Amino acid sequence: MKRNIRWDNRFKRAFQKTTRKHPELLEAILEVIELLSENPFHKTIDTHKLKGDLEGYWPYTVEYDCRIVFKFSYQ
Repeated sequence: MKRNIRWDNRFKRAFQKTTRKHPELLEAILEVIELLSENPFHKTIDTHKLKGDLEGYWPYTVEYDCRIVFKFSYQ
């Protein structure tokens, strides 16, 4: 089951800024987002719950120094 991914404005701006500065990450980010829509717990993206200020969010890793933080929304 493929899930809908909704990008908020803050993510859109960060995505544009990051891919402009590091165009080599564009394909990797899009691949990870595709994996997330298919299976948010795929073993290659290392999802796990966050704690502290980001409690309720989950990160997934694009590359060693690039990760995307998301939350599940059941609407």
